[in-house]
Amino acid sequence: MAAKINLLPGELETGEGVNKTTKVLSYFAVFFTLILLLIGIGGGAYIYFLNQEVTKLDQENSSLLQSIRVLESTEQQLVLVKDRLLKIQGLLSNRSEETLFQKQKDLVAVLPEETIFDTSAIERGDSRISLISSSSVSLLGLFNDFTSSSLYTKVIMQSMGYADTSGFEVELSIF
Repeated sequence: MAAKINLLPGELETGEGVNKTTKVLSYFAVFFTLILLLIGIGGGAYIYFLNQEVTKLDQENSSLLQSIRVLESTEQQLVLVKDRLLKIQGLLSNRSEETLFQKQKDLVAVLPEETIFDTSAIERGDSRISLISSSSVSLLGLFNDFTSSSLYTKVIMQSMGYADTSGFEVELSIF
């Protein structure tokens, strides 16, 4: 049998309790080292998982941004189409104003000699014409033409004035 030879003095020899404590502490050190190693591996896996999620979310974000760009261009095209439709409607509504223009044209064609056409305006269904007459007799004849003609459904005198230099100034709305 092998003999235990200890060359150290007996005072330096560790006791049985110290040996047990050292053994327990070494087990705890190994245990905590394993736990730290597992936590490190788990943390690394978690960081890898988060990195994958961030990459996936970044791809979704770029896809959504591309969709937004496509929708914005579509919206711009729709706005342009809407503007075109509004312009077309405006042009079509001007066709109804063509009849008002024709009524003004017919009125100017039958004006008495003493009556002069001054200004004309057609806006949104309102037809205004300004006339200047040097005599009240020619105005009376013009008003008689209005009452006898079936061309004008409604004639409203907006204003009437007299100026020494030009004569009677009349503004009419014709419908």
